[in-house]
Amino acid sequence: MLKIKERRRKVSNYCAIGCSQAEREVIMKKKSKTPYIIGGAAGLGVIALVFILVFTNVFGLLNKADGDTIKTALVIDGVKQKITSVRLDSEKAITLKAGDICHFVDEEKQSIPYRWQYYISDENLISVFCDEYADKTLPGAADGGDNGLRRIFFKALAPGECVITVRYEDVRDAELYSGERMYTVKITAGGETG
Repeated sequence: MLKIKERRRKVSNYCAIGCSQAEREVIMKKKSKTPYIIGGAAGLGVIALVFILVFTNVFGLLNKADGDTIKTALVIDGVKQKITSVRLDSEKAITLKAGDICHFVDEEKQSIPYRWQYYISDENLISVFCDEYADKTLPGAADGGDNGLRRIFFKALAPGECVITVRYEDVRDAELYSGERMYTVKITAGGETG
């Protein structure tokens, strides 16, 4: 008799109000035969953690802090190349050797007329190595269905210092823009040239 009362108390936590005694007994019989499985919130937590770990590896570029170095593969002139790149840092100047690569990465929607545009203060010192748009949804991105990732890679050519300005411009009128970032790049001799 004691076991039935304990079961009834436990069952009442799982049944909605209005659940009949017979339904409660059926639930208790099923529960007593079921092996322990990771419960609702804990199971969802594990699934969410796995999803986040996989997602951050896929979109590793956004998860890197400014100034961090990443390794990635780019397709340049139909040839896949593995490169090492330093993320541009708006807080402080980054230093590269001639031949090194740095990059800018941020979200860009194709459904609105704004695109990331770049301006280089001295194109003899640094040039665009690769400019690509990847149609991917990013963690924490706003809804809209066309969230993408704009990646611009720059190659250091010769020693000196230059500024890369990146603005989120309206493609219909470059004077209209929503945000501007300036990155200082110091280039030293060494590495490959050209």
